[in-house]
Amino acid sequence: MPISKSEAGARLGVKQPSIDHLIKQGRLDVVSVTTSHTVKDKVTEKSLYTELAERHRLFGNALSLTDDSEQCLCGCGAKTNQGKYYLAGHDQKLEGIIKFFLINGNSLDHQLAVSLAMSRNINIHALLTRGF
Repeated sequence: MPISKSEAGARLGVKQPSIDHLIKQGRLDVVSVTTSHTVKDKVTEKSLYTELAERHRLFGNALSLTDDSEQCLCGCGAKTNQGKYYLAGHDQKLEGIIKFFLINGNSLDHQLAVSLAMSRNINIHALLTRGF
């Protein structure tokens, strides 16, 4: 059953512009739903759960990596150039995933997110006060 973009945003812990961005990237699928005299775009549950699963996968991968790894520390699995910890923009990707688990995760997720943020020198207070 399709869900509204605002409901999808609440599940992902992001605002409407981020939902629109995920749709443009093809990471969330939409279907047009007609009710009475209106047509609204709604996010498919399948694509929402796929996005949630991807965030869990990246989080798990990032937890297992160390600074001496040759892989991007966001957890994507890509190889980085010598001396680099992240591919371009992937440090922000990791920050978004950590923020997601800090806000939406259970107590174990929260503990792991704090630990991961500390190991990557990410300021949790600054992360939580910034908008995404």
